[in-house]
Amino acid sequence: MFNLKFLRTFKFLTNNHMRKIFKTGMLCAILLGGSAASTFAQNYFPATGNVGIGINTGLVYPLEVQSHNSFYIAKFKRGTGGTIDQTALIDVENGTGVLWRYGVGGANNGIGINNGQFYFEAPGAIIPLSMTKEGNVGVGTVTPTYKLTVAGGGGFSVDLKVNGRIQTGDANNSGGVWVDGAGSQFMGQVSATQMGFWNNGSWRLVVNNNGNVLINKTAQSNPAYKLDVAGPVRVNEVVVNTTGADFVFEDKYKLRPLSEVESFIKANKHLPDVPSAKEMSGEGMKVGELSTTLLQKVEELTLYMIELKKENERIVEENKVMKEKISALESKK
Repeated sequence: MFNLKFLRTFKFLTNNHMRKIFKTGMLCAILLGGSAASTFAQNYFPATGNVGIGINTGLVYPLEVQSHNSFYIAKFKRGTGGTIDQTALIDVENGTGVLWRYGVGGANNGIGINNGQFYFEAPGAIIPLSMTKEGNVGVGTVTPTYKLTVAGGGGFSVDLKVNGRIQTGDANNSGGVWVDGAGSQFMGQVSATQMGFWNNGSWRLVVNNNGNVLINKTAQSNPAYKLDVAGPVRVNEVVVNTTGADFVFEDKYKLRPLSEVESFIKANKHLPDVPSAKEMSGEGMKVGELSTTLLQKVEELTLYMIELKKENERIVEENKVMKEKISALESKK
């Protein structure tokens, strides 16, 4: 009569040996190129076909990995040899040789997706580049609120440099750039033919497509003016190109007699060749033309004074001769 305890021990040892023999045989079959598929727990390694790690049914892709207890799915680790920086790379190549390379070069370096957001991570858990599921791209921030948000260093630091051109807007949308966080300072398109600077609720400077510059206004009553200012102007110096009034001293210049000037003033209440006060207030006055006209009148006055001086000298000389004659007559008495 057999001992029951001995039979149980024999059965346990036999089962363990059979398991080891089975696993060893299957592993040998895989290594030797056997045709049978091997399934260990939830892993599936067929001789040909799709491979599963953490999943062994419903395989669709050449390699499927499924994690059951962690958000980490896989880890690829290189050895300690090789280059000093310990860079690890993963290359993905298509059938035509086009290569995509992913890699890390140190602690906390990598690329990934978290809650629908794509990001690059640099050493020190710094996120230099991210993109939300809404399509907003962030540089130096993980919370971009616009299509492109750059978190700069502030002050006078350069945060964005473009060696080329930037286009904003199109045929259906006005383009421009807000230059402050409060949304009160803007430079961009005013209309289809104007660009300008907006500040504190108004367009402060506008440039038309004909080159005219408008300050504190967006429209001109007379487009002939290249600079149109709604308000007073103060400058330290103004240089105006003029033709001068040297023509007054030409021999052919006709100087009006003072009697004619007097008659004109009585009839028109202003000098000849000078616009009236009504014309100046209504249409303005060109500084260059006004300067030339005023210089012309000053030079005409100079000519009048020269004539008056000559006339005065003639009268003085006549008076002198007359006095001499009178003295001669009186001496004969």
